[in-house]
Amino acid sequence: MIFTSFPIGWFGIYDKEYSYDNTLEVENKHYLQGINDQLFHSGRFWKWIIFGGFQSMILFFFSYHSNNSATNNDGQMLDLISQG
Repeated sequence: MIFTSFPIGWFGIYDKEYSYDNTLEVENKHYLQGINDQLFHSGRFWKWIIFGGFQSMILFFFSYHSNNSATNNDGQMLDLISQG
């Protein structure tokens, strides 16, 4: 987890696209998109939540039914090479 979060934290700390001194007072147009919910709003959030749930259901049922025939005629489990 450290290796995946370190580059994002590094970029967030040292990114200087705009100066920190007068960003809020002079160039507040960059923050109005977030305040007015133009880029990310609750409808878009719930769309992605439903989309993620739909994908997880597809993956679950695909993996569940692919292992449906993991036993032989005697009722014993097959090995991993036979299942693959």
